[in-house]
Amino acid sequence: MTRSLKTCQTVVTVTLSLALAGSALGYGKPGATGTNKQQGNKTNNQPQQQLPPKQQVAIPTVDMSGLDAAKKEQAAAKAEEKKALNEVNQVHSKLTKGFDSKPEVAEATKKSAAAKAAYDAVAGPASKSVESSTAYKTQLAAATLADKKMDEVKTKADATPQQRMDAAKSALEAHNAVTQMKTEALASDPKVVAAKKDYETASQALAKVRQDLDATVKDDPDLVAAKKALEDAKAKTKEADDKVAAATKEIADQKAKRQAALDEQKKIDREYAAAKNKANKSR
Repeated sequence: MTRSLKTCQTVVTVTLSLALAGSALGYGKPGATGTNKQQGNKTNNQPQQQLPPKQQVAIPTVDMSGLDAAKKEQAAAKAEEKKALNEVNQVHSKLTKGFDSKPEVAEATKKSAAAKAAYDAVAGPASKSVESSTAYKTQLAAATLADKKMDEVKTKADATPQQRMDAAKSALEAHNAVTQMKTEALASDPKVVAAKKDYETASQALAKVRQDLDATVKDDPDLVAAKKALEDAKAKTKEADDKVAAATKEIADQKAKRQAALDEQKKIDREYAAAKNKANKSR
């Protein structure tokens, strides 16, 4: 019995020693499986690399206030110019009111009217003669057909700008050919040519009489003042036009800068999305 007791003591002593050794090595602790598992957890718990904040580009706005103010000033300047022009016309009409009743004006007007009537008397029949010719009728029909084709192209939604332009050009050329045919026929008629020359001479004589009478009032103080006001108004209109042009250019520059900034932000967004996608795949 004494021998059996000693044997049991020896077994307990060995078991306790093994337990203490296992405790020192980490066996038997909750969540621990040894040195390799501790090292694995240490690796998995390392912080992952973070992407830097995405860059934001400052997007400039387009300020239309300058252009709006310039256009407002331009409208006011044009209104003043129109008012000044009306004043010049009113003053001039008042000063020249009795000119048409002057003998020299009446005589020149009568001669001009008579020359016009003489021209019409010979040019009218000559024109009708041309219009009755086969060549003229053919050319006129061609012009009518060109007009029809131009209208058809205009109604086509799928017509290209070039097709529209070509159709309009063809119609214009066809009508010019009709006019040219009549002009050449009248220019080849001696009676028409002589009557036209007389009419032009009479018209020039009437214009000269009016110019001479106008010269008598050009130094009138009221007319001089009105013309000066008109020139000043024109200068202000020109200045306002220049401001509108400058403001329009400024708006175009602002829009270009804004678009450039928007494009740059889109580029940054694409690059950031690509980097983020790459980072997600590497985890």
